[in-house]
Amino acid sequence: MTSGLHNLQTLKKIKPRKRVGRGNASGRGTFSGRGSKGQRSRSGGASGLLRRSAMRQLLKKIPKLGGFKSLKKRPLTLTLGLLEKNYAIGELVTIETLIEKKILTKREHSAKIVDGGTLTKKLTIKNIPTSAGAAEKIKALGGSLTN
Repeated sequence: MTSGLHNLQTLKKIKPRKRVGRGNASGRGTFSGRGSKGQRSRSGGASGLLRRSAMRQLLKKIPKLGGFKSLKKRPLTLTLGLLEKNYAIGELVTIETLIEKKILTKREHSAKIVDGGTLTKKLTIKNIPTSAGAAEKIKALGGSLTN
């Protein structure tokens, strides 16, 4: 006997799929194997759970970040050594002159002079806050602070 498409046999037995929700007599009636109530028992309910669980796993991997970040801009700290380099004897130090000399970048940015480095020049500082140590050194050299 020759083999042809009409007499080939399958190697595996193909089971018919179970038809659920076709009455209680079928064995898969009433809740149709979905249990009772809940999101997964509804039609289309299980599809949203995959996205939710994936997002939850992603969020669990990301560490919690504590603390607080203020929106208030902090003043730029200027040392006495920086003023020594950029200013001549008896010169006026203001926000405007700091911007002209490109020490400050923006007009709305503020600055504070702190004690750091050495100052050998007499300078006049106008409308710039200074630390106690820096003010003492400026006054010792004959400089002045005005607000």
